[in-house]
Amino acid sequence: MRNTRNMRTSGHRKNASMRLARRVSSFVLIMATLALASCSTINPPVVVPHEGQGAFGALSNAAKLNGPDGWAWRISVPHNRLLLYYWITGDFGVGPGSAYMGATNETDLMTKIQTTSALYQQLDPAHPVVSAFDLTDPTIEPKDSYPPYDNHWADLSVIQHFITLSQQQHMLFFFDVNFSREPVEMILDRLWPYLQEPNVELALDNEYGYQWDNGCISAPGCDSEGRLYAKDINPVIDKLAALVATGKVPPKILVLYQWYGTALYDSQNIRLRPGVSVITCMDSVGDTSAKIAEYNVFDNLQQVQYPAYKSFPQNDTPPLTASQILALQPPPVMVAYQCGEDASVVPCPTD
Repeated sequence: MRNTRNMRTSGHRKNASMRLARRVSSFVLIMATLALASCSTINPPVVVPHEGQGAFGALSNAAKLNGPDGWAWRISVPHNRLLLYYWITGDFGVGPGSAYMGATNETDLMTKIQTTSALYQQLDPAHPVVSAFDLTDPTIEPKDSYPPYDNHWADLSVIQHFITLSQQQHMLFFFDVNFSREPVEMILDRLWPYLQEPNVELALDNEYGYQWDNGCISAPGCDSEGRLYAKDINPVIDKLAALVATGKVPPKILVLYQWYGTALYDSQNIRLRPGVSVITCMDSVGDTSAKIAEYNVFDNLQQVQYPAYKSFPQNDTPPLTASQILALQPPPVMVAYQCGEDASVVPCPTD
């Protein structure tokens, strides 16, 4: 039986010691790049209402807001704050060998999610909190282990179960994509039927995007980091915007992770489109002072549209509390949590 979770925890996923060794040189490179770059900022697009919508358009919108999926149509960024809960998707669901947020059953999982989200709601009542499942699919695998792209797609029944559960709980569902060597457009086509759902969103984890270097994944002598370019991201935004323009789904959310300076190699060329909110999430792990410094670069100076912060309560030293995360400037519109298998080591999350 394959054990993706142990492999990712010990090997591929967020190797703290490797990252800490790189962090200083990466941060210096970031600051040097910023000094040479243009100081212009990208303003969010202005959405111009269509003329002549009339009574039919008003009735259509009212029907959506008052229908069974009205809760999803009411979600908007930055009015709402998103709380994402990350899981390296297990093929057999949540259980003793596949903990999710340290929980080995869904009752405990939902209690942990609801408690954490309620804390953020209490700390900042002005931004209603929306919780979300954040499941890896596909998930990266060791080089040459899952040909042809070295990634593994989760069991469809597990994915559908969590989409259904998210709808029952009025939560969002994010596909957290580990590309490996699979082309972005192929993955988007495979996920496209799910993105027709009003609460299904997309997150692109460039740490595991190796298309650009022909699949350098933990190979001997290989010291490569994943990367995404605007040419990879813009077609995704365009396709999501076109879907939203049909009026069949609410505005979509696209999360772009970034944990070193060139992970989003040319972020200044990312094109925003009406109907798609783009969130850049600071995704590094380890020393908190370094994470805050990176947040100030990635989600402030280099911000594409909206900022986000990812917390590793069992690996950050020390992990920020919810109050401290909300005190970041600018305050993140999204907070993501990733916990290891054993939540008894350090409570997950903490405040």
